[in-house]
Amino acid sequence: MKLDKRKYHVSSQAAGPFVLVRLRTMVLIVMLIGAGIALPLFAVWRQVYVRSSALACKGLTESLATKNREIQRLKIVSRGLSDVGRIEMVARTSLHLEYPQSKNIVIVSPRSVIKQRQSLFDNEFFAILRRSLLKDKG
Repeated sequence: MKLDKRKYHVSSQAAGPFVLVRLRTMVLIVMLIGAGIALPLFAVWRQVYVRSSALACKGLTESLATKNREIQRLKIVSRGLSDVGRIEMVARTSLHLEYPQSKNIVIVSPRSVIKQRQSLFDNEFFAILRRSLLKDKG
């Protein structure tokens, strides 16, 4: 039986007879040892990640419940503050508002407002035209 030295690695550390191991076999053994170490580490890391995600989810759920209770409380307060009786009381006491008397009510007709706006527009138009013709800056 003749050995081909290119295919085998000779270990010189053996105390007894020479141990011949193929190079591919050595690489395979190293890869198996690496997988044997990496797979349990990956499993532990996965469990830690799942646990931390579960704790974060629980914290967010509690926060959501707290926010929902706060929303309900604010809705109740909002209903109380927007009550017509309360608004009227604040208007009378804090703002000193009163219902108007009939002599203080003035009805403005829409036609007079339109005429007033038209006359303002005409005055402004003629003023701009006059300034441009006279080249006056004032």
